[in-house]
Amino acid sequence: MTPTEEKQIRKFNDMSDNVIISVFSTKDERSKEIIKFCERLSDLAPNIKVKKEKEENELFPSIRTGYGLRWYGIPLGTELSPFLEAVRMRDDAQLPEHVRKHIDNIKAPALFKLFVSQHCHHCPATVRQMAPMAAASSMIGLSVIDASHFTEIAEQKEIKAVPTLLLEEDFRWTGQIDPEEVAKVMVKRDISGISVQSLKSMLDQGEVQRIAEMMIKEEKIIPAFIDLLIHPVISVRLGAMVVMEEIADQSPKVANKAASPLWNRFSTMDDTIKGDTLYILGMSGGVDILDSLENEAQKSGSDEVREAAYEAMEMIRERHLS
Repeated sequence: MTPTEEKQIRKFNDMSDNVIISVFSTKDERSKEIIKFCERLSDLAPNIKVKKEKEENELFPSIRTGYGLRWYGIPLGTELSPFLEAVRMRDDAQLPEHVRKHIDNIKAPALFKLFVSQHCHHCPATVRQMAPMAAASSMIGLSVIDASHFTEIAEQKEIKAVPTLLLEEDFRWTGQIDPEEVAKVMVKRDISGISVQSLKSMLDQGEVQRIAEMMIKEEKIIPAFIDLLIHPVISVRLGAMVVMEEIADQSPKVANKAASPLWNRFSTMDDTIKGDTLYILGMSGGVDILDSLENEAQKSGSDEVREAAYEAMEMIRERHLS
């Protein structure tokens, strides 16, 4: 950190009320230097309170400044100013009206990745254009990634220049962006293309009802949602099951659309996930899967799976045959 950067941070402290940032550490060695940066940041600007947390399910350490914003890297150089602006950004951050009108109509979560570097003179403008979008809607997430600090992420995404903005895996902008164009693309996407990570992010924010309503309205089950229902992390799986209960309660027809893709993957699951999946099949399946469930109950070597299969069959019979 240069003397000029330190001066900039001290000046920020004089202009800001107390704010909280979270630093998420992982097994990655870069966690240490990111924590060190946040501690130094708080030393220079005591109004910035640092909350340290461990990230069990992520590979890379990050800094969260709130409102759907995460930073992967150490935001110094040209990254420092937009980072500090984001630290004190509120959910009523100013957005041009022609951009906000599109964001107000967003129907599916959007997870952006913005690749930058400390020496890029065009990157700060793009951060300043995208950060208010994330602040304006809980449906939007923005990860700002230092391409030179996390080279493996940049290489995986085939980043050749910065700034580069990605929306899921389908849309890419390099260089100067038009925020209204980005907002239009974000709104018009088919929800079928939503990623596991985007849905998981919504679950983490407690957006159970919104996820359910999204699929009910479109009368389809998002393919990535099936991955959440059979996710190896139990907290993720249970969150997705709550969503499924909402769908089954409000629209049994839509819930039934999860049965076939779940059953197609059933043989690859371990017994714990099979038990949870059978519960979901019980609440969503139709009489057409009764024979398959009966067969599973008879051949399974697990008492828990066998019991769950019979319970699922009983749920289906009560719903359709009583």
